[in-house]
Order: sequence, then structure tokens, then C-alpha cells
Amino acid sequence: MKKLFVLSFVFLMANVYAGTCTSISRSNYAANSVLTSTSLNAQLNTAYNNQNAYDLGCGTDGTLEQGALNSSADHFGALLNGIMQGCKVTYATAATLNIEDCNAGVNGKLIQTATNTTVAWTALDAGAESASTLYYVYIQTGSTGSTLTPEISATGPSSDGYNSAGDKILARFYNDASSSIEQYSIDQWHTNGFAAQNQGWTAFTPSFTGFGTATNIVCYFRRVGEDLELRLRFTVGTSTAVEARIALPSGLTSSSGIGTLEVAGFGHRDTSNYAREHVMLIEPSVAYVTFGAADGSNVGLAKKNANSVFSSGETYSFIGKIKVIGWNN
Repeated sequence: MKKLFVLSFVFLMANVYAGTCTSISRSNYAANSVLTSTSLNAQLNTAYNNQNAYDLGCGTDGTLEQGALNSSADHFGALLNGIMQGCKVTYATAATLNIEDCNAGVNGKLIQTATNTTVAWTALDAGAESASTLYYVYIQTGSTGSTLTPEISATGPSSDGYNSAGDKILARFYNDASSSIEQYSIDQWHTNGFAAQNQGWTAFTPSFTGFGTATNIVCYFRRVGEDLELRLRFTVGTSTAVEARIALPSGLTSSSGIGTLEVAGFGHRDTSNYAREHVMLIEPSVAYVTFGAADGSNVGLAKKNANSVFSSGETYSFIGKIKVIGWNN
């Protein structure tokens, strides 16, 4: 009977240890030794106490507590800190953004919202709003349940998506020279870690300067990584003596890292005279392309007035590629 009891006791102790991952000990009695009531009670109390603390041993909806979700790194920490689904930041106005309905985990707290959260400049963490600045949108640490508190900061996150204050990154955007949020500048962290994206061809109607009233306009743009690709075809109205320009798609600006003047693309006209090659040009931090011509009397890397390069009533086609800022995922 004594041996049966000891075996049962050892079995109980082993299961308690496995369930709680907490080591408890017992006295190892020699053969034929006497187990006193004091020792028995002490060891049974240890076993019962650990069994009562067994995770989910008697768990029900009414007794399971949040504290049972250990947020340390070797338990639920990665899940509670890292979960991110659907926390997309979108453009609302030149001064506000939206965080769409969201499921997230921030510093061991779970968040689920059913409506958009407005992000305004009142959420700026330090100082005043600055023009021509890259900003970051975070969920503040301490947000929980249906309460999502946004934050804007000029400081980016670490590689784990958190800043030094424990706030969790959602997106970044560019505040332009006029202190307006660039509509196409929003990069989402949770979907691609700010990696550049590709987008399909989109039709647009640009504004023309120096071309008179352009007609037969067939223009497309698309995103390829950080770059803008263009396909432009149009018929010139009456070209005039002003710098020839075609505007980029709304919200996009050439990168400040572009040289003083670079070749962005080439084009031709629909006539039999191919001696002249038309050149699309780009300069830093502008929202338009300009044009030059390469032939016996013109230097290609020089901006030209429209009437010195484009003939009234003729049709032209260009392709080009430009490094830009202002994309919105």
C-alpha cells in the first residue's frame, strides 16, 4: 500500500511539474523508511498548491484572467507585441490621416477597433509641425481594447517596429513644403516594411504648358518600385514661346536626389523627319517634366521653349522613367 501511494504521489508531482513548468521538490525516502504525517502534509500541500496554479487546469470563461497570458518572450510575448492585421493608414485631408478599423498588439495589449481613427497634428509627440519633413504614424503604448491612441513622430522605429517609447509603427508620410500631407507619400509598415511597391498602368490627363490646347491625349503612368513610369501621346495645339512642360500625376514630385538636369525619357513625332530626337528632361523637386531636342543645332540636355521643339498640330509620343516621392500604398 505504501509503495502504491508513493507511486501515485510521484505521478501527481510529475504532472504538476509538466503542466506549470515550475520545478517543485520532494524528499526521497529510502526503502522501508517511515513517512511522517508532517512530511506527508508538507509535500501534499506543495502538490495541491501547484496543481491549483496549473495553467487552464480548471479554466472556464469565468475564471480565465488576462494575467494568465504571460507576455514574456518565451510565452505569448511575440504574439501580443507583433500581431498586426488591417491597420492601414490612409489619406483624409492635407492635415489629417485615418487609421482604418484595426486588429493589433502593442506591448502585450490587444486592440480591436470597428471604426476609423482620425490622426491629426494634435497627435504630434514633440515640437511643432514642420514642412518638408518625413513623419511616422504610431499606435501609442497603453492603447488597449477598442481604444487606439495615435501618435505622429519625426523619429522612425527600430527594426522590430517599435520606437524607444514602446509605440508601434503603422506608416510613414511626407509633409511637403506647404505643410500639407502628400496624398501619395504614405508607406504602410505592416504590409511591406516600407519596401517599394509596383502598381498597374493608370490613365491620367496631365496639364500642358506651351503646347496650346493639346488634343488626342492618351497618357498613362504606373509605379515601379520608387520610380514613376510614363507613357505620353498627344497632339500639339499651337506651341508657344514658353518652357515646354507636362505635369506629373497629382501628388508626385521628382526626388531631390536627381541631378540639376537629367534625361528622363525619349520621344518621336508622327512625321517622316526623324533627324531630331525629342528628349524628356527632369530636374530635382518639381512636379513636371520639361523637354529638349538632340540634333545638329540643339543640345539634348537643355530645356527648350515649346515652339522651338514642338510643331503645332503634330502628334508626339514619349516614354520615360523618373525617381519620385509621394507614392501612397
